[in-house]
Amino acid sequence: MTNEYEVGYGKPPKKHQFKPGYSGNKKGRPKGRKNIHTIVENLMNEKIKITINGRTKKVSCIEATIRQVSLAALKGDIKAQRILFDLISKYTVRQEDLLQGNEEMQQEDIQLLNEMMKQYARGEEIDESRA
Repeated sequence: MTNEYEVGYGKPPKKHQFKPGYSGNKKGRPKGRKNIHTIVENLMNEKIKITINGRTKKVSCIEATIRQVSLAALKGDIKAQRILFDLISKYTVRQEDLLQGNEEMQQEDIQLLNEMMKQYARGEEIDESRA
């Protein structure tokens, strides 16, 4: 053995180290194995048949579930109403908020464009990372 390599804690002798391309966990996680997030996402996006106003329609499981919650809420189910209002407040954007954010963004864009035009007029290099 040469003295180049120090053997110690976390540094096994070279002949006992894993060879390139082989891990210490031979069985490991099988390739293509789905995690819980992927399973739930696939399940919620799965298409099922439901009947709406006498017509059969294919919709995702999540859409069918939300329809069912909204129908229960309309019938007076307090828990369903609470769930529905939580969904509405979480996933809908108020028009005023959208317009306000858009105006702020437009002002920032205009200011950035003005700065870039001034740099261009002066013959300076334009910093594209800010764009």
